[in-house]
Amino acid sequence: MTLPTASLSDLHHADGSATYSHGGYTVVGAINGPIEVQRRDELPEEAAIEVNVRPATGVGSPKERRLESIIHSTLRHIILTRNHPRTLIQVTLQLINTPEDEIFLRKDAVRISLYRTLSTG
Repeated sequence: MTLPTASLSDLHHADGSATYSHGGYTVVGAINGPIEVQRRDELPEEAAIEVNVRPATGVGSPKERRLESIIHSTLRHIILTRNHPRTLIQVTLQLINTPEDEIFLRKDAVRISLYRTLSTG
């Protein structure tokens, strides 16, 4: 069994980033924010969180939308959104290598989101 590897701050144009590899796949994540939010998405008393999961190939499916939902609800309890009202915190996960067996994908995608959040300082 291979050990997981992680590195922080790999992307220079993101406010925080991380790369995580384990079980045959690699996920690169970036976080930007707080940034200006479009008026329709603005929340008057807290920051909005946007999570995007991009598959290694093709377009997103319900599987990626479900993963976005899980990560969003997890980050909502960790990020201090009330400190940044009327802004947006944008989280992007890019699957680079897709494993043969995707059992660990959900847990590890949440883990990479947490690493990214830590790398923002």
